[in-house]
Amino acid sequence: MFWSCLVFAILAAVAGFVGGVSWERRRDRRERTIDRVARRIVEGMPAQGWAADPDGNFTYINPVLAGFYGLGEAFFLLDKNATPDFDAAFRNLQKTVLHPDDFERTSEAWRRCRAEGTHFSNEHRVRRADGVYRWIRAAANPARDAKGRIVAWYGTSLDIDDLKKTELALQQREQALQRLIDTVPVHIWCADPDGEPTYMNERLRSYLGLTVEDFDPAHRSRLAQIVATVVHPDDAAAVEREVRRSAEAGTSFVMEYRQRRSDGAYRWIEGRSEPLKGEDGAVLQRYGICIDIDDRKRADETLRQRERDLQQIVDTVPVQIWCMSPDGETLYFNKRLQEYIGIAPEALPAPGRLAQTNRAVIHPDDLAVAEASLLASLQTGASFAMRFRVRRADGVYRWSDNRAEPLRDEDGTIIQWYGLCLDVDEVKQAEDALRQSEGAYREIIDTLPAMIWSVRDYDGPAFFNKTLFDVTNYRPDEQAQNDLASAIKVLVHPDDYPALRVVHERDFRAGIPVTHRFRVRQADGSYRWFEGRSASRRDGAGNLAGRYGILIDVDSEVSSQLALRRLQDRLAGAMQAASLAELSASIAHEVNQPLAAIVANAHACQRWLGADAPNIERARITTERVIRDAHAAADVVGRVRALFKQSTQTRTTLDINQVLGEACTLMADDARAAGIAIVTDLDPGIPSVDVDRVQVQQVLINLIRNGIEAMESGRVTGRTVAIRSRLENGELVVEVRDEGPGIEDPDRIFDAFFTTKQGGMGMGLSICRSIVEAHRGRLWAICGEPRGTIVRFALPLQAAAVS
Repeated sequence: MFWSCLVFAILAAVAGFVGGVSWERRRDRRERTIDRVARRIVEGMPAQGWAADPDGNFTYINPVLAGFYGLGEAFFLLDKNATPDFDAAFRNLQKTVLHPDDFERTSEAWRRCRAEGTHFSNEHRVRRADGVYRWIRAAANPARDAKGRIVAWYGTSLDIDDLKKTELALQQREQALQRLIDTVPVHIWCADPDGEPTYMNERLRSYLGLTVEDFDPAHRSRLAQIVATVVHPDDAAAVEREVRRSAEAGTSFVMEYRQRRSDGAYRWIEGRSEPLKGEDGAVLQRYGICIDIDDRKRADETLRQRERDLQQIVDTVPVQIWCMSPDGETLYFNKRLQEYIGIAPEALPAPGRLAQTNRAVIHPDDLAVAEASLLASLQTGASFAMRFRVRRADGVYRWSDNRAEPLRDEDGTIIQWYGLCLDVDEVKQAEDALRQSEGAYREIIDTLPAMIWSVRDYDGPAFFNKTLFDVTNYRPDEQAQNDLASAIKVLVHPDDYPALRVVHERDFRAGIPVTHRFRVRQADGSYRWFEGRSASRRDGAGNLAGRYGILIDVDSEVSSQLALRRLQDRLAGAMQAASLAELSASIAHEVNQPLAAIVANAHACQRWLGADAPNIERARITTERVIRDAHAAADVVGRVRALFKQSTQTRTTLDINQVLGEACTLMADDARAAGIAIVTDLDPGIPSVDVDRVQVQQVLINLIRNGIEAMESGRVTGRTVAIRSRLENGELVVEVRDEGPGIEDPDRIFDAFFTTKQGGMGMGLSICRSIVEAHRGRLWAICGEPRGTIVRFALPLQAAAVS
């Protein structure tokens, strides 16, 4: 009976095979046959079969179940009589095979079905013989007797682990797809074949603040309600009409319209939908998207406005603009060009518009050259630039600057040519006038009896007038570069070049006007004295913008000045000698009288003392007269000394740099005549000192003159006297340096009557030292390196008067 109950429904038809025997025999044979067939079916089916008593305790498991768990029948088929704590043992059985997370749920479901006598169906995880948990679906039905009492439970367990994994993967894919649909930055919706909305993705629901379920289709279609709610009133009718038309025709839907956002703002939307059709061509569903294009619409409008503005600019700018294709076919003239030449490209037959336009507007004398140049640009892709005459609409030819540039793509291929024409007729006339004026001025500059130059930068190219080239035979391309520094080096006398270069570079960069005399080589190789004058030009901002200079021949003047100076020197020497002779005669006359008296009184005293009876009284009187006459002679000498002695009361507080500048000015002519430059390096921060202006100038002039004479005496490479002023250790130090041959004995040159110059008296430096020491200062000399002499004197900042 067990097996017949287990598969009774499956094998009910087996009873038809038994017949022709008694009912009892038929029943027994049928039951045995059914049990045998049922056992083979249950034990051979690819599923876990089991049976249990009304309390749910296993009474049978098929081999598949036993093999699945690997535990054997003894583990499942517990004997109540032989098991002391049967409930605990059965519960342990369940815990052994059920997953811990499913144990309570599954046990409670099995208990509830047994209590209610209802069908049991449950999915849970069980541990297989290899320890792996797998999902199974267990199902069981109760078997009842004639009175309806449950006499047994029969069930099966199917391994659905692969199915569960497949369902899980499918569920994950569905979730991923849903996330994708809800995440993509586009609004997605679905509708039925009639166009009635059935679904909105999360982005669309959030965007509208609505769901499909918010609209009740009982009295009015959802499509009409949604369109009336979210579409702009001006677009609603057209949208609903187009949606229904595409739904009826089964075609695509594409439309731009305004849609209300959840915040109440209307934004432009591009709506699209496509029908999903079955194999028979019938529409199964419609899928659509809504893309927010408000920013694009605004950008398009902005772009269109910019295009209008650009077109207005192109037509308004005071220049004629044109465009042509890569092969030279005219495509576009702006409004100004059309008005200027009176031709529109559209009015000309194509192809050949460019050639027709050229022949119509370019001056015949310029046409061939212009067309050849333009053709060369089209063939090579090079820029086009040319000036030629263009016929205006009124028939007048005017000069025009014409330029064109190619527009290329990323590969460098020319896409189009863009060009412009600029009326430069007035500019051309002004250039011609300027060229004529420049020629006239150039003729004047070249005709003036002076050498003129100009330059923007000291090291940059220079302009020289014709007179300079004619006088000096200077050829920059043959002798040097065309710059001022090279010209100075080539043309200026070697003895004058170092000083001129130093002064010129310094004053040029400082923008200071310069006046300097130097010798310039002539075309025949001789040198003549010139006076060079230059001044800087500044722009509106005060920056140096160039320098202009002129050279004036002063050779005759310099020669006359030198002759005059020599004559003045000889005259001064003669006058000095005469004055000295006169002074000497005066001194001798004044001194001779007391000296003669002294001699006479001495002789008298000798006689009074040499007498037989010496007259002491008369000798004493005579001796007193000798003393008196000696004092008289001393007074004469004292008066002479007082005549030459300077008073200390003439000292005043002065800026020593100013005194140095005055001394340099006094010696400038002598230095210039000797071809020597005087350069200064004065510390502007030196405080004023108490000095005698005349005496300090006398010292400086003497030292500068000595430096000039030292460099005149022999051939030297440098011809510069450098003067410096500094503040050192609380003293004011002045230094005079020359580039002469130097001195052998620096200490002796300050001794009186010591001189190294022919015809010198040896008193100059001795007097200078006396003056400096009178100011409580010091004067000394050292040998320069590698040559020359350096003479320095130091004064205290508060020079005390000398009593």
